[in-house]
Amino acid sequence: MDKMRIGQLKAREVCEGIKNGYGVTHFCVKYDCTEQEFETRLRQLYSKSEKAYKKKLSALRANDEKLAKKAAKAKVSTTKNVESNIREEAITTDEAAAETVEETVTIETATLEQLKTIETELSDNLMQLESEHKEKARQHRGCIGTSRELKKELEDMKVQLQGIRRKYENVTTQDNNLIARMNVISAEHYDKTIEIQRVRERIRDLSKIIVFVYADGAVVTENMGVDLNDLGSDEIYRNIFEKDECGELRVREIKTLAKVLAISKHLPENSEIVFDNAEIEEVFRLLSA
Repeated sequence: MDKMRIGQLKAREVCEGIKNGYGVTHFCVKYDCTEQEFETRLRQLYSKSEKAYKKKLSALRANDEKLAKKAAKAKVSTTKNVESNIREEAITTDEAAAETVEETVTIETATLEQLKTIETELSDNLMQLESEHKEKARQHRGCIGTSRELKKELEDMKVQLQGIRRKYENVTTQDNNLIARMNVISAEHYDKTIEIQRVRERIRDLSKIIVFVYADGAVVTENMGVDLNDLGSDEIYRNIFEKDECGELRVREIKTLAKVLAISKHLPENSEIVFDNAEIEEVFRLLSA
């Protein structure tokens, strides 16, 4: 059977419930609501009188307390126990007849006194059940509250995890971009290394000085950039003229040799001297050693 909604509760029903000894628990069970939701509806019904609202709520809570006290004193009894009591009361004073004949008493055949006994037993059972239901309802509300808190924690964790995931994806994307840029830089660095090697080789080639020494005594240089007559060859000529190594050379060849020796002092390491006269070259090697 479907539960009724708390919005269906009327003021007349509240008054009758108070009169019949019902409390807040009764209405919470009937309308499947919490005490707070019931109090909210009760306030709506008596919105014009705060005093009336408080009076009704106080009466309902008083009924709850009475039911709880009765439930605490009530004994657990089944329907079989009730009918057994009825049968015991139906036994006549004639013990002999009671031993041989068992009289069955039902609600339809019970006397007024017996029905009052049934009512008392059932009322006690109802109060106990209502009290137990109230306790279970309280525990149920506690479970609902806990489940809502846990659900909120899960939702918060989900949001947090989504934030962490976005950060991770951003960092991963940034790192991939860095790796791609590093690859480009490495490739560019390699190309620049090859290029600068070629440039340096070309610079060495262009900076290389070649001296050509011809058989007729002429001395020609490439990329020298200085006046060959200002290199001090005359002084060198005077110093080597009397050397034994020059004994087989003619005067013109000695002068050529002196000029080449003067030039060689100003040549860088990658320079080259090309001789057209083997005798001059041999003496140059001896004097330069």
